[in-house]
Amino acid sequence: FADLEETFDVLFLCTREDRDLGRALPKLKPWAKKIITYSGSDVLLKEKVMQLLDGEVKQRTSGKFMVMGSFITVNAALSWMDRNKK
Repeated sequence: FADLEETFDVLFLCTREDRDLGRALPKLKPWAKKIITYSGSDVLLKEKVMQLLDGEVKQRTSGKFMVMGSFITVNAALSWMDRNKK
Protein backbone atom coordinates (compact mmCIF):
# COMPACT_ATOMS: atom_id res chain seq x y z
CA PHE A 1 0.00 0.00 0.00
CA ALA A 2 2.90 2.37 0.54
CA ASP A 3 3.03 3.35 -3.15
CA LEU A 4 -0.66 4.24 -3.42
CA GLU A 5 -1.31 7.87 -4.24
CA GLU A 6 -5.00 7.75 -3.35
CA THR A 7 -7.07 5.93 -0.80
CA PHE A 8 -9.86 3.50 -1.53
CA ASP A 9 -13.43 4.66 -1.07
CA VAL A 10 -14.30 1.35 0.57
CA LEU A 11 -12.11 -1.50 1.74
CA PHE A 12 -13.92 -4.75 2.46
CA LEU A 13 -12.18 -7.07 4.90
CA CYS A 14 -14.08 -10.33 5.22
CA THR A 15 -13.00 -13.64 6.67
CA ARG A 16 -14.12 -16.74 8.48
CA GLU A 17 -15.43 -16.50 12.01
CA ASP A 18 -12.31 -18.06 13.51
CA ARG A 19 -10.10 -15.14 12.42
CA ASP A 20 -9.42 -12.00 14.44
CA LEU A 21 -9.44 -8.80 12.37
CA GLY A 22 -8.57 -6.51 15.27
CA ARG A 23 -4.84 -6.12 14.55
CA ALA A 24 -5.34 -5.46 10.84
CA LEU A 25 -7.81 -2.59 11.12
CA PRO A 26 -5.51 0.12 12.51
CA LYS A 27 -2.94 -0.65 9.81
CA LEU A 28 -5.52 -0.41 7.02
CA LYS A 29 -7.31 2.72 8.22
CA PRO A 30 -5.05 5.24 6.41
CA TRP A 31 -5.77 3.54 3.06
CA ALA A 32 -9.57 3.70 3.00
CA LYS A 33 -12.27 6.26 3.57
CA LYS A 34 -14.51 3.47 4.86
CA ILE A 35 -13.67 -0.03 6.07
CA ILE A 36 -16.34 -2.70 6.16
CA THR A 37 -15.57 -5.86 8.07
CA TYR A 38 -17.41 -9.14 8.25
CA SER A 39 -16.42 -12.28 10.07
CA GLY A 40 -18.74 -15.25 9.74
CA SER A 41 -19.19 -18.88 8.88
CA ASP A 42 -17.96 -20.24 5.56
CA VAL A 43 -21.55 -21.05 4.63
CA LEU A 44 -22.68 -17.43 4.93
CA LEU A 45 -19.48 -15.66 3.87
CA LYS A 46 -19.93 -15.74 0.10
CA GLU A 47 -23.49 -14.40 0.16
CA LYS A 48 -22.61 -11.72 2.73
CA VAL A 49 -19.67 -10.45 0.66
CA MET A 50 -21.93 -10.18 -2.38
CA GLN A 51 -24.58 -8.30 -0.37
CA LEU A 52 -21.98 -5.85 0.97
CA LEU A 53 -20.65 -5.19 -2.52
CA ASP A 54 -24.17 -4.65 -3.88
CA GLY A 55 -24.95 -2.07 -1.22
CA GLU A 56 -21.75 -0.06 -1.50
CA VAL A 57 -21.45 -0.06 -5.30
CA LYS A 58 -25.03 1.21 -5.59
CA GLN A 59 -24.01 4.19 -3.45
CA ARG A 60 -20.70 4.84 -5.22
CA THR A 61 -20.89 3.65 -8.81
CA SER A 62 -17.51 5.13 -9.70
CA GLY A 63 -15.76 4.44 -6.41
CA LYS A 64 -12.46 2.69 -5.76
CA PHE A 65 -12.96 -0.57 -3.91
CA MET A 66 -10.67 -3.23 -2.51
CA VAL A 67 -11.76 -6.62 -1.23
CA MET A 68 -9.48 -8.50 1.14
CA GLY A 69 -9.93 -11.76 2.94
CA SER A 70 -9.90 -15.48 2.49
CA PHE A 71 -10.10 -17.42 -0.75
CA ILE A 72 -13.85 -17.65 -0.15
CA THR A 73 -13.99 -13.85 0.00
CA VAL A 74 -12.05 -13.44 -3.23
CA ASN A 75 -14.25 -16.04 -4.92
CA ALA A 76 -17.34 -14.16 -3.77
CA ALA A 77 -16.00 -10.88 -5.17
CA LEU A 78 -15.20 -12.53 -8.52
CA SER A 79 -18.65 -14.11 -8.62
CA TRP A 80 -20.20 -10.73 -7.87
CA MET A 81 -18.20 -9.15 -10.70
CA ASP A 82 -19.31 -11.87 -13.14
CA ARG A 83 -22.93 -11.44 -12.09
CA ASN A 84 -22.76 -7.66 -12.53
CA LYS A 85 -20.96 -7.39 -15.87
CA LYS A 86 -22.48 -4.80 -18.15
